[in-house]
Amino acid sequence: MWMFGSVQQTVSVARKSFKKVPCRRHGQAAFEFALILPVFIVFMLLIVDFGVLTYQYVSLANAAREGARYGATGCGANLCNQADVWDRTRDRSGGILDAGDTAEVSIGWANINGDSTASMTTADAIVVSVVHPYNFLFVPGARIDVISCADMRVEHRRPPGDLSVVTGCAP
Repeated sequence: MWMFGSVQQTVSVARKSFKKVPCRRHGQAAFEFALILPVFIVFMLLIVDFGVLTYQYVSLANAAREGARYGATGCGANLCNQADVWDRTRDRSGGILDAGDTAEVSIGWANINGDSTASMTTADAIVVSVVHPYNFLFVPGARIDVISCADMRVEHRRPPGDLSVVTGCAP
């Protein structure tokens, strides 16, 4: 018992003496936060940029697919031409493609069986390709092309209208 009491007194005295030592770490957490904050902010901005880029890719892929499908089914009751397919592609792009962006979309038909260019058969395909530049929001001067291509088989024989012959989507 006598020893236990002395150990307790020694620990008590040691604790009191440590409280008197000045602590020099008052700003350590704030300093570490200040070092990490810029890296964290840049990382978060890049995540937002990548999200917008992914949204544009998905929207343009859906628009190309919709345009190709519209052309493959014969554009409703009309004779299918590039303007009709282009309008459908633009309308389905979620506002990414504008009326003045006609150079970003190429529309044609793939003469797969190679028999004749006078009419499209069910073996042929309508091809819609979209190349849209994406300028990064938070990286000045950085640019990447968002590329999407879709081809759909023609559902019934008909004249190609003003569609040009293309080779199809590259693998």
